[in-house]
Amino acid sequence: GNQNIIRSRDDTYYNLQASGANTKSLQADVTVLGDLTINSILNAANNTISLSGDWTNNGSFTEGTGTVIFEGTADQGISIAADPLFSNLTIDKNSGTLVLSDDAQVSSTLSMLNGNINANGNTLTLGVSTASIGTLSHFSGTILGKFERWVNTTGVSYNFPIGSASNIHEMLINFNNLTNGSIVTEFV
Repeated sequence: GNQNIIRSRDDTYYNLQASGANTKSLQADVTVLGDLTINSILNAANNTISLSGDWTNNGSFTEGTGTVIFEGTADQGISIAADPLFSNLTIDKNSGTLVLSDDAQVSSTLSMLNGNINANGNTLTLGVSTASIGTLSHFSGTILGKFERWVNTTGVSYNFPIGSASNIHEMLINFNNLTNGSIVTEFV
């Protein structure tokens, strides 16, 4: 049956794996010092997951309104077999790069506080449709590879923080005439 993930004393785990049948649900915000592996259904239940290792999703992730924070000091990977959606995604890495092995999508807020994202031949998408375009909060870091954003409003500057590992070649696009849709950008 469905199971709650038992809270540790300080809500910190080294590695966390959700396996077996049915849904595994978080009971509080958690810190994972190693890797998070999903082989079943993981329900974040609107909680925050702070991750220092890799994200491997071979099952399904029910994100709710929670945030996944990548904050490791080495390269971290995102591998997603079938369910690429995050509600809120924060990149806060003092060193190392977040590397995508598959397409990933952020429905609400993508926060880039520090560190680069390497799409690695895949696409990072912000928003899910013209009715839900998502929000970018960019302070530092670059997206290497394809970055897709949904757009739906004229007179607004849409930020595309794309570039190389050492340089940002940021674009701000502002439309005075617009057919709602998405834009895919990439610095080559």
